[in-house]
Amino acid sequence: MRVKRNFEKLYERTEDPWNIGDAVSERYKFYYLKTMEMIPKKGDKLEILDIGSGFGAFLSHFHEDGKNELYAVELSSKAVEKGRGKYPYICFFNSSAQDIKKLPLREESLDLIICSDVVCYLGDRDKVKLIDDMYALLKPEGTAFVAGWSPGGRYLTPEELRKLVAFKFIIVDEALLESGHACFWLRKRYKKVIITIDYETWHPIPAGKRIDWEKDIFQPTAQLMNMAESCGAVLTFMVEMGEYYWLKEHYAAMAEEMEEQWRSIVRRGHDIQLHLHPGWLPESGARHDPVRGYSWDRSKNKADDYPGDLASLIARCKDDLERVLLPVQSACRVNAFRAGAYQVQPFRRLAQALKKCGIKADTSVFQGGCSKERGYDFRLAYSSHQPYWANPYDPQLLADPGRRFILEFPVFAPFRGKRWCLDGSKSRYIERNFARVTACPSAINFRFRRIGRFFLNAARFAYQWLNRAVPRLNCLIPRKVVYPLFSSDPVDYKIDDYYLMIGHTKADLDYKVIEENLCRLARKKEVRFISLGRAVEEVWEKFSFCRQRLPREEMNYQVRREYKTVLGERRNRRQSFYLQRKVPFDRKRILDFGCGAGHWSYRLSRLLPWARVAGVDCGADFIAKARNLYQSERVNFILADFTSLDFPGGSFDCVYADNSLEHAYDADKALCEIYRLLCDGGVLVAAVPADARNPGWICDNHTWKTDKQEILLRLQNAGFNNIEIEEVDTYKKFFMPPYPPSKDVMLCIKAWKRKDETGPLGRVKEIMSWVYDNLSPERPHLSGDPEQVLLGGYAWCDGYSRVMQHICRREGFKTRRAGFFMKPHPRGRGKEKIDSHTLLEVWLEGKWQLFDPTANVYFGGLSLKELINNPTLADDLFAGHKPDPRWLERRYDLYCTGFAFKIAYKVWYEKGYRKILGFIRKL
Repeated sequence: MRVKRNFEKLYERTEDPWNIGDAVSERYKFYYLKTMEMIPKKGDKLEILDIGSGFGAFLSHFHEDGKNELYAVELSSKAVEKGRGKYPYICFFNSSAQDIKKLPLREESLDLIICSDVVCYLGDRDKVKLIDDMYALLKPEGTAFVAGWSPGGRYLTPEELRKLVAFKFIIVDEALLESGHACFWLRKRYKKVIITIDYETWHPIPAGKRIDWEKDIFQPTAQLMNMAESCGAVLTFMVEMGEYYWLKEHYAAMAEEMEEQWRSIVRRGHDIQLHLHPGWLPESGARHDPVRGYSWDRSKNKADDYPGDLASLIARCKDDLERVLLPVQSACRVNAFRAGAYQVQPFRRLAQALKKCGIKADTSVFQGGCSKERGYDFRLAYSSHQPYWANPYDPQLLADPGRRFILEFPVFAPFRGKRWCLDGSKSRYIERNFARVTACPSAINFRFRRIGRFFLNAARFAYQWLNRAVPRLNCLIPRKVVYPLFSSDPVDYKIDDYYLMIGHTKADLDYKVIEENLCRLARKKEVRFISLGRAVEEVWEKFSFCRQRLPREEMNYQVRREYKTVLGERRNRRQSFYLQRKVPFDRKRILDFGCGAGHWSYRLSRLLPWARVAGVDCGADFIAKARNLYQSERVNFILADFTSLDFPGGSFDCVYADNSLEHAYDADKALCEIYRLLCDGGVLVAAVPADARNPGWICDNHTWKTDKQEILLRLQNAGFNNIEIEEVDTYKKFFMPPYPPSKDVMLCIKAWKRKDETGPLGRVKEIMSWVYDNLSPERPHLSGDPEQVLLGGYAWCDGYSRVMQHICRREGFKTRRAGFFMKPHPRGRGKEKIDSHTLLEVWLEGKWQLFDPTANVYFGGLSLKELINNPTLADDLFAGHKPDPRWLERRYDLYCTGFAFKIAYKVWYEKGYRKILGFIRKL
């Protein structure tokens, strides 16, 4: 795709075909000021190249009284002739953009390259070649400025131009002007290779091997350094401190030899960082017997298994390592950690220890890695090679913005579960695996891409229309067919690409093959070898420089991002209705956490007519619409920040959060705030998408990318117990459009705030007590509908049992109503003085257990049949019973003690047909 122009004829017809003049328009002023702002070496002499300069009007602004060297490339000889006459201080080359590598310019010699309105005149292959040539000529710290009119058609769109430059460059800043020009300020994107060597011997010892410190550590280290230096590579040795402490206690001379080699490593320009197998520590029980050999306590293999203060252990390792290296390099700092055998999970305790000790990065994760034997699982790792902020609960996940204090440098995995490794035969594929992942296209066919995008959009529109018309179509279409219709762009990290390699001194190393592969890597112009310590400092600084949004900024961004969706009329009704059925029926004060426009707050008030609902959201327009449509005596709405609500503690007995927690800036703070707002016995009912399931697909406005296990750990940390997390397939169950980031998994959460863990029996007792407190036996109920009975507020025993049964069934309990007739009874009717009583049996712990909600009595795990057969069991239950005033006034002892069961002559149970009739009425 190319715009064709005859530049010679254009300049023959007019002196200034594009009306640039002296390049003093607002657009060119913006170009100049923004470009100067991006140049790092302000005040120094600069070498600047303008590709497609015309007669040099814009380039002349960078002259600065002859301080800078200016070069211009222009295809039109007429423009070059005019430029040489008007700007004699500019060195013009009458050449095309495709041939800039042939100019008398050295590689990596230019501080600034300008390429404005040129790309559109090149063919698809030449477009890529131009970007590649610019990369070769630019200095490592130089800046490139690329701009172009981008209306589409024969020209590129802004997104197409963005993708073109992003193959080789980091986009530092960009702008889309009202004139239709897309502008990009760029820096060279390097592929930085970090070679880490685990400096250790065997643990445990495999068959056919034995521990030989000289052969396993000292000799390979020396040979690896010689090999790396021959091809210009730098190594990072991950020093195993557990072995060092064990040697120091048992073989001090060997430990001193190890210290001397560490100093030699640093003296020769290599790096040392911290590695730890806690099982090797003397206090963990590592032993050596001349007969039996070495032995370790396998229960202490993980850092989380360490019985002492883990932060103190990490600090001791770091301080001792830096102390040993101090005579050689006073500025040497340990800032990276690797867990032994990748056993970094559970991570929370270790993350806090690393943070306390000032260690900035972990490097224990590799994408797709999983070992049940060693207890690690990295199948959800966020990146295959790029560093990211590690989640403090699980380092393979991305941290939410409020919990970003540890970097994760993953071991590069060219294939899922396969590390980029220099051990044994794997060393043959070092360069091949790197090239496979990092290769750039030689040409981009933008025309075919547009055609493909057109058909993709058409297919997506057709699917969405069909999905609305025939939702159950999802049952017939496999999700793998639909996923490509909802593609997303990869994350632009705005940093260099980092590829971390791993090796071991104890492994079988083919030094010749390793050296050949490293030399081939070194010859690639975009590759730079770097130590892990320096890489950590670089990324930490760049992540800090690319400042993340502050809490208020993030909140405003979330509101803007969700604005149309929240204020629109479309709702995920099936999903939300399912979640709302999880709200316990015995709730009276509900907080809708992230209520949006208030639709679900209003529905909750209708589902539980005795409850008051408060909706909170940070979007002013959302709250305004909610107040306008749904504000009432029982429903009110508040504009507030989720992490600091103005309600006193214990204000609510239920918090409902429907697809809102994933937008939290700090998930821990949000959960702790919810816990504070809940009263004792309160419950959190929430739906959160499992965005960590598919890290290759990005949802940019979900700040908390989580999964089931990580949510469980956070809820437990906040203080919740009796936690239930259900995985729901939204594509098949609710017929929703596919959501690839979570693989269509919605996590439905029910978590309680209780002093002690309560099982199913405890929950049924809570329900019974609530029914007892919220109904009065002063007069009979007028309806068989449990909800109408509750609204009426009055019931006799049949109404009590119906209400309790309804609530229990909503929460998944198997129940049946049961009753019995008694004669003669003091309150009986007729000649035979017959009376009756209705109770409820609940299937718990593999048997039917009897409850009497009318009297608030649990019969100790007995069934009605057992009590009828042996009435004295009931008397034993009531020994020492302290009746309340209602019990005494209503004489409940006549209905639920041994007296009642002794005079019972007929028992009945709820039949199946009644259940069927109830189901039909519900439909």
